[in-house]
Amino acid sequence: MGLDEGIKVVAGLAGAVLGFLLKVWYDRRQGRKLPIRYSVDLDRIFSANPELQAQVTVHQGTKKFSYDHLALVKVTITNRGNNDLDSFAFGLTVPDDHDIVVAQCEGADRHHVATFAATPLPALPIRNLDVTCVPFHRDDAYILKIYVRSETTPLTKESIQLRGCQKTGNNNRLTAARDLRPAMTGPCPFHKENCHGGRLYAGGVF
Repeated sequence: MGLDEGIKVVAGLAGAVLGFLLKVWYDRRQGRKLPIRYSVDLDRIFSANPELQAQVTVHQGTKKFSYDHLALVKVTITNRGNNDLDSFAFGLTVPDDHDIVVAQCEGADRHHVATFAATPLPALPIRNLDVTCVPFHRDDAYILKIYVRSETTPLTKESIQLRGCQKTGNNNRLTAARDLRPAMTGPCPFHKENCHGGRLYAGGVF
């Protein structure tokens, strides 16, 4: 075999190896967990002082509802990955002695829609809020605002639990949310198969 033929063989092998490595890199990139960044802000609107015996009152139609503690929670979720998602679903849970009485979620414009599995109202408060954002493309952000009332203790950031499920727009692969605290047991509330949920806390990426 001449020198030229040897060079061609080596170049062919090098090209095959490079192609294999690129395929491995691409497959791993496609299968990795998508970086979804989020933040949680909490503002205590009212917290009762036992010495004053005061309450805050809200109105729903002709009805009035009084609370000892009321807080506003703002959750911002942003897709920082390189993949466009057809949708993104996540759930928020408050502690046992707390209830969500009002919830609002906004996207960038009217083409970005967020829906609730159940809409909380002062007359029908809930502890578990499930949200679906459509679509959830690269750099898309949704802002969730919830008002939380409590009977005894004020709400804290650390007590708010977030769980997320991701469905990529290109291969329908479900990937897990990174757990930034000890793992939460039990099935994911959105999908019964091929999904493992985790608790998410402020400032995390999954």
